[in-house]
Amino acid sequence: MARRKKSKDGNTWAVLLLLVIVLLAYITPAVLLIGWFFNQIKIRKTKSALKGNYSDFWLDNEEKQTFVTLGNELLHAIQKVKEAEHVAIANKISRNKDGSFSARSKIGKEVRAVIEHYQPVVHSKKSVFFAMSSKPQQQWRAFSNRLGNANSFKYAFYMWLLSFIVAVSYLKIFKSINVYQQHDMLTYVLTGSAVVSAIVYFVCKAKPQVQAEKYTPYPPEVTLENVNSY
Repeated sequence: MARRKKSKDGNTWAVLLLLVIVLLAYITPAVLLIGWFFNQIKIRKTKSALKGNYSDFWLDNEEKQTFVTLGNELLHAIQKVKEAEHVAIANKISRNKDGSFSARSKIGKEVRAVIEHYQPVVHSKKSVFFAMSSKPQQQWRAFSNRLGNANSFKYAFYMWLLSFIVAVSYLKIFKSINVYQQHDMLTYVLTGSAVVSAIVYFVCKAKPQVQAEKYTPYPPEVTLENVNSY
């Protein structure tokens, strides 16, 4: 009894899986077209504004000023912390268990005061500084991914259409076999075309950077030295 129930459950899942595969095969062209359309809309405005150089995703003038100010403040805070640490080491100030310098002596108190003042500045500004530093690269990668998605859907649809036409032409399913056989063969053809398009989609999506570099180069990280170069 248990074996029959298990066998019945297995057959049910197999039928459901088959229905899902057939459904996916029939809706594949619509999914590819919709994906291509929406991703193409997302990148159209960006593509039209590209000049093909590092300035495409670079910081704007206001961001440059903010970056320079932030960078100078960060360097100043780091320098103050280092100077305080050097003073502590030169004066042989001992460290507490948590790694901080002892405040038993006058110099120790001064060192602790400087470090406790500037260390939070370093932590708060460092994350913002590095986020701005990597912003052009992040925007380039976002464009690369959108372009990769659009091209993946596009070429996958082209290959779906090509494989479908070739298969139909080869089998001549609408001429040489009856109506019921036509439906079965059509399902096989659609499934095969869906598999081909899926392979093309993932192959194109594997390296979107190569496609993006045809439009604009991958920008360098923003530094205080190159911030006004682009």
